Amino acid sequence: MLSPLRCRLIKLTERCSLSAGLSPDAEAAVRGAAMTISLGERWFPEPDWRSEGWFLTGNLGPLAGILVLYVYGVKVLGPRAMKGREPFNIQPLVLAYNLFMVLNCAFFLVEFVRLAFVQNGYSVLLQEVDATTRPATMRLVSLSWWYFMFRIFEFTETFFFVLRKKFSQVSGLHVFHHCVIAWNMWLCVTYGGQAQTIFVTCMNTLVHLVMYSYYFLAALGPWAQPFLWWKRYLTQVQLVQFVVLMVHNALPLFFAGNFVRTFSAILVAEGLIFFAWFWAFYLDTYRRRKAAAMIFECHKTD
Repeated sequence: MLSPLRCRLIKLTERCSLSAGLSPDAEAAVRGAAMTISLGERWFPEPDWRSEGWFLTGNLGPLAGILVLYVYGVKVLGPRAMKGREPFNIQPLVLAYNLFMVLNCAFFLVEFVRLAFVQNGYSVLLQEVDATTRPATMRLVSLSWWYFMFRIFEFTETFFFVLRKKFSQVSGLHVFHHCVIAWNMWLCVTYGGQAQTIFVTCMNTLVHLVMYSYYFLAALGPWAQPFLWWKRYLTQVQLVQFVVLMVHNALPLFFAGNFVRTFSAILVAEGLIFFAWFWAFYLDTYRRRKAAAMIFECHKTD
């Protein structure tokens, strides 16, 4: 049930729109206040009117359809089409893709930090909902939508694995990760989650910047291998990322304030899933390396 105050604000907004009695900025302020109050009343907010009508926002159906096609394409249709075929040699394309991703991750990271923490003065630990229409905030909302599109474009990586017949890299973890990130960004843009979650977005973008830098260097060929000694730390960095994600997003669950607690709960749950999955992968890789080292030592002593 809506509170009387929020109902009055919504009615006031409707009257302003009909009578044109307020300027667009004043009307935006009233609508922002109504949105902020709704966030405090319920765990799940009203849709963010600032991104209303934008491509792939609002109705979940189109994004769900894209995710279904993506999963079917990389797990069923793609491997079936590549059966009996030689892997495609798309090394130049992979190099260009990885460089493109490095540059875009760097751009988004700089812009998110500049708009959120420098211009808007967001708190790193606890940031309440920002439903305003300040220029920097509106640019942040727009940037979040572009980042949403960027993460959907990232599906391309998986299709490259299929074309190169590297099916072991099209793992359940890999596909689930891409789907979850797209879903998270849909939530963020549709329901106005560019406040508390922006720190995690920056951290995740930084991690991807490092990872795509590694992929780019690795794709250059054997001569680049001596410069990739830090590969062993990539999974450790990701594990640390998930711990920070869980702790950071758990904070709004224990402190009073105008937070979107649904986002926090979802991200904490996702952090647990990813941590457990990556930890299992890390242990499995460690065991295989240890076994390979033991076999090598045995052959050395023969």
